[in-house]
Amino acid sequence: MIKKVMGLAEQGICISRQQMLGRAATVCSQLKLKNNFKDGVPVMDWLAVLRRRHPVLVLRKPEKLATVRSRMLNPIKVGRSFKDLYEYSKDMSPTEIWNMDETNLNMEHRPVKVLASVGGRSVPGRTGNTREGVTVLPCVNAAGEKIPPLLIVRGKTERSLRSFNTHEGPPGAKWTYQPKGWMIDSIGVEWFREIFLPNCGTKRADLKLDHLAEVIGK
Repeated sequence: MIKKVMGLAEQGICISRQQMLGRAATVCSQLKLKNNFKDGVPVMDWLAVLRRRHPVLVLRKPEKLATVRSRMLNPIKVGRSFKDLYEYSKDMSPTEIWNMDETNLNMEHRPVKVLASVGGRSVPGRTGNTREGVTVLPCVNAAGEKIPPLLIVRGKTERSLRSFNTHEGPPGAKWTYQPKGWMIDSIGVEWFREIFLPNCGTKRADLKLDHLAEVIGK
């Protein structure tokens, strides 16, 4: 059972403590194993003893993974994706292969670790009341070169940019605004035309990126 559970975890099919107890009960029932479980189902104490006997089995907090993404994470689909990527980029140099992604930077202060007495229950760290964030769109190539990022703040007019020291931001960065501070299609096309195309180098221009920008615009 330990090997089975660990194998499932490696495949991304993790089971909870309750599921583990249920499976143990099923195994005992199918194999007709004698036990002193109440109603044939083990309790948490049994699982605690099992974990002590097998230290490799630990409790982990799972990372969030959307259902759509989990369905796409299989050897066939991922293999096809990398095969297509190889066929498309096999004749390119590292400076021609670019990757971009968006992320959110929370403006709330994160307190650093502090010194305190052992067993202290209350160790407060002051933070602000804001939950505001800034969306950042960085882009780098396989050679480690980067182009100026795009930063999106929350606001409905250009006046929303005044609360940020935009002149002290990354050199060449483009600042813009959106009611929720999110990335949307029109801003993505704007980034592609005004930031990516002018900074991706002359070699990528040979791949008719202007035509691609025209297609995206449509």
